[in-house]
Amino acid sequence: MNLSGNPDNDYFGDGLAEELITTFMKVNGLRVAARTSTFQFKGQSLDVREIGRQLGVASVLEGSFRIAGERLRVTASFINVADGYQTWSERFDRTMDDIFAVQDEIARTIVGALELTIGGQSQSRIVKQPTRNVEAYNHYLRGRFHWKKRTPDAIRQAVECFRESLELDPNCAPAHAGLADCYAMLGVYAVMPRRIVMPQAEAAAKRALEIDGSLVEAHAALGLVAAIHDFEWDTARSHFERAIEFAPDHATARYWFAMFVLLSQGQFDEALGQVEWAAQFDPVNPAIPATAGLIHLMRKDYEQAQVSLGTALQLEPGHPLSNIILGWVLGSAGDFDGANSAFENAKPMRVVARGGQAWVAALAGDEAKAQEILDELREMSAKGNSQADFEMARAEIALGRIDSAFARLERTLEERGGTLFWLNVNPLFEPLRADPRYDDLKRRLNL
Repeated sequence: MNLSGNPDNDYFGDGLAEELITTFMKVNGLRVAARTSTFQFKGQSLDVREIGRQLGVASVLEGSFRIAGERLRVTASFINVADGYQTWSERFDRTMDDIFAVQDEIARTIVGALELTIGGQSQSRIVKQPTRNVEAYNHYLRGRFHWKKRTPDAIRQAVECFRESLELDPNCAPAHAGLADCYAMLGVYAVMPRRIVMPQAEAAAKRALEIDGSLVEAHAALGLVAAIHDFEWDTARSHFERAIEFAPDHATARYWFAMFVLLSQGQFDEALGQVEWAAQFDPVNPAIPATAGLIHLMRKDYEQAQVSLGTALQLEPGHPLSNIILGWVLGSAGDFDGANSAFENAKPMRVVARGGQAWVAALAGDEAKAQEILDELREMSAKGNSQADFEMARAEIALGRIDSAFARLERTLEERGGTLFWLNVNPLFEPLRADPRYDDLKRRLNL
């Protein structure tokens, strides 16, 4: 909680909490809820026992901070969920230059109280000091504050913050990892062309690992790039497995591994296993049950897919990805009205949602409506949006326009757009599989 009276300092508390979560994830024998789930409770007045129940944890670390000039006060309490009593509480009065010492003292006190170890053995220092430049660290924290909002504008703001951090300290490894995350997400969300931003993500992640080879976020970013841009599946698997080795509780690494590597390879059971692990660590993140729904969709288990997506939408009714996948599921099951409503609820993913509506219209036999949306998508394609080409291909398959669909998929592959990496498991592409051009696409995707 920010007690400074200045909302501009919110980034600091969020960053401090996230750094402690990352540290605790590396503690042997300690299961830690992920940032996505824990931050859901920020600013809420729920009883700590209810928070613990929803997160599935036995203890909660809560705190507040106050910044006045160069002075910093951090108050932290460790609370037992079973009875709501504090088992430890401490106040730290320091200068801003001592932020790493405060983090380390909090982490060491908790770890000591639980009689746990880091990496199998006690260490003299738990929290790594990523930079000696406090202002560079503040820019990094601001970057993560914007990054977690995951909107295109916020990600662009995060890029600027990470760059400012690196101008002050070019060897701040987490800032390089932050840049890698930003560039990767700009590509995943089709905000910028993947052929441009994915190499930038790769370069930033590799630089981060040159400085600190244990950075989980950098390994996960490299796994993502290797999968959806390079189609180097063994390399992608290696990076995700390395990330999980360093931080077994890292839910994002697990569900990215499931979604972008295991699912692409048709390893459905292993993918679901990773999603189940991720759900334990990040129980209120809707992207995780949405990923489970996607896996069930690819298996054509539409009933179970709807169960998983129902869970995701209970957590966040407007979650765009969940609504998109639900649209695909309902359309595949023949519920065209339900599919259209789901796509309508996914407006932040406008290109994919409109593509879904074109596909549904084609399945329903409404060729005029499908063509109307295809014309709209064609205008987007003309402006360089490769995601639009991919969405057009899906609708054209449903319309029986196979030659046109292959032409669109060729352009998508050149631009590294769409979700071609699911080509081999996506039931929507079944009408193409007897065509020799399909085998050629598979070969170039290393599937």
